[in-house]
Amino acid sequence: MKYLSVPLWLNSLSPSHLKNTNMMKIIKGYFRLGKGILSFAIALSAWVGYYLAHSFSAGSFVLMFLGVYLLSMGASGLNEYYERETDKLMKRTASRPIPSGLISPRKALTAIALFILIGSLCLSVLSIYALLLGLLNIVLYAFIYTPLKYKTNLATIPGGLVGAIPPLIGWYAAGQQSLSIGIVFFAAFMFLWQIPHFLILNLRFSEDYKKAGIATLVGEMSGNKFRLIFLIWTVCTVLVSLLFPSVGLITQPVQLYACIIINIAVLLMFTYLVFHKGGERIIKGNRYMHMYLLFQFLFIVFGRLVL
Repeated sequence: MKYLSVPLWLNSLSPSHLKNTNMMKIIKGYFRLGKGILSFAIALSAWVGYYLAHSFSAGSFVLMFLGVYLLSMGASGLNEYYERETDKLMKRTASRPIPSGLISPRKALTAIALFILIGSLCLSVLSIYALLLGLLNIVLYAFIYTPLKYKTNLATIPGGLVGAIPPLIGWYAAGQQSLSIGIVFFAAFMFLWQIPHFLILNLRFSEDYKKAGIATLVGEMSGNKFRLIFLIWTVCTVLVSLLFPSVGLITQPVQLYACIIINIAVLLMFTYLVFHKGGERIIKGNRYMHMYLLFQFLFIVFGRLVL
């Protein structure tokens, strides 16, 4: 009878296993619909704003983080719903949940509504200002930035504002009623950082953008002008970061020295990337932009705690 036993590899094809595998695939699909990793980064920026308010409560922190995360998931989902047809035209987006057929548009809208509803409820418990800013960000991203980027490359401006608002949500969620110079400067840094990031994506996916009808700077100006604009926005981002000590975001001497060294290194690195062999290496700077941003998050929060 032992020769009639089922091979072990056939067990993996059992109905229950296939059902579980399919369920995990769908769950991952909803995670991708809301751009889960990007939304986590956005929630981290709100965490910095919450920390800067100097008021901590485990309950309010969890509600703030979850609220921002879910609202970001909702805004990202609306973006993918709106672009479901043009996403099919671009190689980098054709495998997204809606254009690939993994999630139907109707089910996607249901999930998006739940993300926004639960996220709104989380923030409404903490602060009406946090809630209104969260909803404003959805409007800016899904209903202004997304359609505008098919008409003009100036869509990066409202796109940059989307990145500046989460720290303010964290600030108000912590119980603050008015803004400080420090949180304003950090929000300004977040806005400025978005622009070089958008420009790198603009250059990296220029061919895909053209197929989808998205306005790009690459096709509208010479390489020299594009590199100049990129460098100007990068310099502005670094300069605002260098002002962090003067507005109380960085208080320890070690933080100050590290801030100067890191920002000068970033400026020199991107200057090199811009002018090296016609600027083609700017694309490789995308990972450095994200590392630079993460450094700012961790340095502001943990710098005070450790030093």
